Amino acid sequence: MSGIEEVRYYRYGLSVVHPPRRVAAQSERDRARALGGEDVSFASQGATLRGTFFAPRNGVVLVMAHGLGENRFRWLDDVSILERHGYGAFIYDARAHGESGGDTATWGDLEQRDVRAAIDFAEPRAEKIVAAGFSVGASAVYLEAAGDERVRAIVIEALWTSIDDEMQAKAGTRGFFSHFPVMLAMKRDGHLDFSRVRPIDHAREIGARPKLFVTGSEDSDTPVPIMQRMVDATPDPKRLWIVPRATHGSYAKTAPAEYERTLIEFLDRAL
Repeated sequence: MSGIEEVRYYRYGLSVVHPPRRVAAQSERDRARALGGEDVSFASQGATLRGTFFAPRNGVVLVMAHGLGENRFRWLDDVSILERHGYGAFIYDARAHGESGGDTATWGDLEQRDVRAAIDFAEPRAEKIVAAGFSVGASAVYLEAAGDERVRAIVIEALWTSIDDEMQAKAGTRGFFSHFPVMLAMKRDGHLDFSRVRPIDHAREIGARPKLFVTGSEDSDTPVPIMQRMVDATPDPKRLWIVPRATHGSYAKTAPAEYERTLIEFLDRAL
């Protein structure tokens, strides 16, 4: 492989720890406010994170972590569903995303501590806590839930087994020669500890808490067999819902009625 190709892969590694910030549209802010959202901030591991809190009517709050390159308002369809059924939500911008501080995304390494800080914020305002995560946010949620008994149930969308597996699949087209420069950039510039971003190593620690796994049949980013590996490793009770025709993160838009029914039935039974 040429030096030019090595540089290209190294730059790819830099790009995934410094994702572009997605600025919220005014219409998203207006929608959040109409749903009763209160903008707040909280501290976590050297960064100030910005979030929006939606008070529950039934005492249950879902702490929700978004994916790479998104912001907290990607959850507004879910928040709307939850509000209709009395559930609260706490959505927040991950570090290095949206309005939050920090300039490096660590793919679940520091983000699991951010989930903990979000739970710390929501706990005095809730009787029960559920954690939900999508993609990189799913890694953070799964890792934190493994050691945090305050999390009564989890909703996991598009979760990889480990950051090593994910980068080998996405950047290992030339084997070691493409995978190594990507991981080197992520380690050097993102200061990632890859050993701390291995959800599959913590599967048994989730224990007997209820778990809903969601993926799409057409998800090329996190293929169904990857999710199946995570589900197989995780103790009961659990459910894997493969949304027909859904791509990465399009579950609620692809099957809105079934998504609402599945989510609320899971929460009602779990709690």
